[in-house]
Amino acid sequence: MKRDSAKANEIWKKTDDIWLQGGSDDPSVRVFHVEPITAKLWGWSSSSAGAAFEFAKERLTSEKLNFGDNRKVTMPMG
Repeated sequence: MKRDSAKANEIWKKTDDIWLQGGSDDPSVRVFHVEPITAKLWGWSSSSAGAAFEFAKERLTSEKLNFGDNRKVTMPMG
């Protein structure tokens, strides 16, 4: 894990401000490389607006996110 401002600025999306209000220049932002072995997938039938609502609701109320059903999948890594 390292502090890489250039890479953080390159990959930062406005929606990431939900997690860190300081943006990609926040001193606590780190860039790290992950090679997953397993992942969870959620069946999400709502729109992007529905997802934004869930994120905002979680942020304001500390209520757990509701993304519907999920399942665990093993990903082949080569």
